Amino acid sequence: MHDNDRAQTERDTEGFARIIVRSNGEIVGAVIVGAHAGETIATVALAVANKLKIAAFTSSFVPAYPTRAEILKRAAGQFYTESLFSPRTKLLVRLLAQLP
Repeated sequence: MHDNDRAQTERDTEGFARIIVRSNGEIVGAVIVGAHAGETIATVALAVANKLKIAAFTSSFVPAYPTRAEILKRAAGQFYTESLFSPRTKLLVRLLAQLP
């Protein structure tokens, strides 16, 4: 929560969010610790009930600003970090950079 604008405004930045995801990207749950966690977890409950994939939080989810719900978008982004910065991706970027 330390990077969340709402938490910073309220001077209550203790906490974190973790989204639990299957290998196919389906959201199965979450752990949210911090102020107003009960309000934020409702968004995850809706995603689980509708069998949404993690991509829903990174692409089509637009939380009101500033709210603590933005922590979900940041947590979802972490799901893709490993693949975005993998050796394979780095090689592909290098090859594309050499194209005229």
